[in-house]
Amino acid sequence: MPGQYSSVTIVGPAATRDMALPSAVPVAELLPPLLDRGLAGTVDVHIASWELATMAGVRLAPGQTLADAQINDGDVLHLHDVTDDVLPDPVEDVRDSVEDHVEATGHRWRAGTGRLYATIIAAIAVLGGVLVPGTPASVLVTGVLVCLSAIVVTWWSASDAPLLARLSLGAGALWAWRVTHLLTENITPDGLAGELLRHTYGVWAAVLLMLVTLAGTPLALPFVIGFATVATVGTPVAVAMQLGAPVGATVAITATILIFGIGLLPRAAMAVGGLLGLDRDIQAGADVREPALSALLSRLDAMLMGAILAFAGLCTLASVVLILHADMWMAFLALGVGAALLTRSRVFDQTRHVAPFRVAGTIVLVACGIGWLLGNTALLPWAPALLVLVALIYVGLASVPRSTVANATAARVIRFAEIILVAALIALCGQITGLYASIGW
Repeated sequence: MPGQYSSVTIVGPAATRDMALPSAVPVAELLPPLLDRGLAGTVDVHIASWELATMAGVRLAPGQTLADAQINDGDVLHLHDVTDDVLPDPVEDVRDSVEDHVEATGHRWRAGTGRLYATIIAAIAVLGGVLVPGTPASVLVTGVLVCLSAIVVTWWSASDAPLLARLSLGAGALWAWRVTHLLTENITPDGLAGELLRHTYGVWAAVLLMLVTLAGTPLALPFVIGFATVATVGTPVAVAMQLGAPVGATVAITATILIFGIGLLPRAAMAVGGLLGLDRDIQAGADVREPALSALLSRLDAMLMGAILAFAGLCTLASVVLILHADMWMAFLALGVGAALLTRSRVFDQTRHVAPFRVAGTIVLVACGIGWLLGNTALLPWAPALLVLVALIYVGLASVPRSTVANATAARVIRFAEIILVAALIALCGQITGLYASIGW
């Protein structure tokens, strides 16, 4: 039977001590001296949130004494927060435990899941239909129906089914692009310049459709900005090619300008989105509430996301065009654009903003590597080994743990390398455009 004192071992979160505790004193009165001895650590503790429990997981009530709990000399007691589990819950029924585990770790296939799957399949079919050849009449009828359905779906179900609305917006924009490309066939000249001009008309048609859908849902805002950015960049390129500018030089200048423009995207979004003006209004004493600021930030992020996706896509397309020219200087410029996409992504810190540039840069570098291997037939059989080697090196460098000082040093090195990279891009652009040849270099 327990005596006047019980010699027990108290195991706390921060320390373990052998102590002699009075057997007739309630546990609630034993907790203060236990906590004062540092068993709970240096955190600010509240006595009411702590308790004692036996090795079997039996919790001692605050009014219970050690004698009441049949605590003997040499027993071990756990001092822990009341929200912690002293021991894992025992398995009483295997079937119930398996069901609980499945419910906690997975998702049942429900009716909503089936609808989501059907929606994704339908979206893939509609988007894939843009690339399938067909008669002018079938393309025109299908495009008009898809555009009308995009307007109806986004206006009526954007709040209930945002994924379906976004898929409808993308499908409608691409089909508006294709229909306009078809309708302008007879009003544009033949050749590459005329084809690019037709695509420019198609992008502006997509912008017009997105503006119509924007009247019914804000989900269309990133689509408006993205396609408008593509149209704004594509229009002067198409005009330059209509005037006889070389394709390689035009694309090289465009790619270089886009790389420089990446750093301006955040400030441009803040200016166009109204954040800079809002800051001036607040400084002038305007009354602005949190809901208004949250709505403005949501619009700003949507605009920024659309511009980022457009810039990443345009840089990737420009790099592929440069690689296909099979010119050494253009290949070097494409390689520089890919590296610049990776480094310029450091302008942003949100994953959704960084990822498009990282993915685009990786695609460009892979395309450059493929072009280099195709030009060196001796190395082509070693392509799988080279691919694995490069992937392992990249993963190894990305996985090395770095301290704060090492991260700061790496950032300084990257900034210095970026300066050299930008200078190299300008120099390569001058070589491709014939600037040096025109002055006799």
